[in-house]
Amino acid sequence: MKQDYRQAFEQALAVFREKHGPETGGMLLMCHVHEFLQNTVGGRK
Repeated sequence: MKQDYRQAFEQALAVFREKHGPETGGMLLMCHVHEFLQNTVGGRK
């Protein structure tokens, strides 16, 4: 299960870097990942 998340995360990171460049892509990605984790973790409880 964790492996799937890791693959999806790395794929999303690569896409973000292509679209936005490494610096802005990283910043935006962290915002999205934080939101995504809150939604999935918060939604399951």
